[in-house]
Amino acid sequence: MLTILPVFLYTAIAGFSTSAVRAFIMITLFLLSIALGKDENKINTLVAAALIILIWHPWSLFELSFQLSFSAVLGILLLNTVYPFKFATFTDKFVSLLKTTGAATFATFPLIIGSFGIFPLAAVPANLFVVPFVELFVVPLGLISFLTFVMSASVAVPLLSLDLFFIKMLIFAVGKLSGVPYTSLTLPPLGYASWSLFTLSGITILLMKPIKWLRLALPFLIAAFLLSAAYPVFKSPGRGELTAYFLDAGETKSVALFMLPDGANVLIDGGYSNYDRNGYIDRTVVNRVLVHAGIRKIDYLILPSVDKDHINGAMFFLDNFDVGHILTNGDKLDSGLWERISESGVEWNNLLEPKLIRLPGNVVLDVLKPDGSFTVKDSSLPYPLSLKLIYGDVSFLVCDSPYGREADAALLKTYGSTLKSMVLYYRDIQDGNLTAVFIRAVSPEIAITDSAVPEINSGKGKAPPGSVLNRLYETTIDGAVSLTTNGQDITVDTYDGEK
Repeated sequence: MLTILPVFLYTAIAGFSTSAVRAFIMITLFLLSIALGKDENKINTLVAAALIILIWHPWSLFELSFQLSFSAVLGILLLNTVYPFKFATFTDKFVSLLKTTGAATFATFPLIIGSFGIFPLAAVPANLFVVPFVELFVVPLGLISFLTFVMSASVAVPLLSLDLFFIKMLIFAVGKLSGVPYTSLTLPPLGYASWSLFTLSGITILLMKPIKWLRLALPFLIAAFLLSAAYPVFKSPGRGELTAYFLDAGETKSVALFMLPDGANVLIDGGYSNYDRNGYIDRTVVNRVLVHAGIRKIDYLILPSVDKDHINGAMFFLDNFDVGHILTNGDKLDSGLWERISESGVEWNNLLEPKLIRLPGNVVLDVLKPDGSFTVKDSSLPYPLSLKLIYGDVSFLVCDSPYGREADAALLKTYGSTLKSMVLYYRDIQDGNLTAVFIRAVSPEIAITDSAVPEINSGKGKAPPGSVLNRLYETTIDGAVSLTTNGQDITVDTYDGEK
């Protein structure tokens, strides 16, 4: 029973992460079964560990770390029940390591594809080196350093430095390996057919030992699965349609994604990324939409605002996606963003130089800026810009200004009736912000916002009644709003409507 205490201490050192807590609970239950003279069932132990964690933190069920950790261990345990691992000889140990890595990789494959859109082909060969190295050097050295620190800090510091060096060496080696061409495969999330074939392949692997003829079926199932998973990548992009997604990023902030007719895309805003929230919006919301759409390259990343929150989101996309062009509101950017742009070699343009930008797929981007008579009173706020995307007879006007009515009036004075658009996207429609005059000038058939005051939403505010109020969508209520157009007609779908 004394073994439980050091295991608990190690779990505490690891910060009580989901994987560490899972391992601690499983080890504790295993030791208790020995003490009580009971047979230990590993799968039952895993289920018990999951149940305890979910009672403790129910929301863990929706955390990727929980899903990956338990899926990997379940895959290993299931394979071990059919093809037991052996450790008598070096060959047995090596084969068992291959089985363990393969089972964990197979079990977590759908989660990795669904969350990241990338399958690391180098994962198996990398784990053959990383797992033994961590078990033999990194973990033992870390535990020795911790125990030594209690007695003498001067002795523990060199050991910790050596352990940190090993960790940095591993990260460097894995980074170099992942940078080798063709070591990863980009795939969109699995469809129903792919999921079915994947499940059948897994069941076949587990049953083909007692049922010999299943060995003949396995190659065909795997081939069919790979073809179904890869099909969306090779099918022709675009159908002569433009699709726009408007995503709720919280706190009256949104992200707009335009998928152009020829397959290119435009992402407006980096999203609200607060380090205290672990980049929840950019990683969990926007990234999943991009992955679901099969996007691994952002052709145009547009940042109408360059405050810290928006820049942090942009950095995530620069670090995790291939970005072709980035357009920012001015050149007074955070040094970290400049560094990312310089390192990635992204082409940069200043939005404060109004001009027509011709995008792929016969789409035009018009950057709208109030004339010189408008003055910025607070240098910490971005200059008010609006973006107008035009495809055929359909135009989208994207407005986001911290100056409200003052900026609206300046835009009206500068552009007048040219503001007219079929779709108006105004992030925060408040009673004092969006005036009746502005709406009449834009004359949209569809209006989208993060939030609207109840008076406007019910037709009692300053906005005039009519088609806008009849087709007003709020991302805080309707969820993600998507619009699809062929340049003439337009259809609208909402997440709430799909449910």
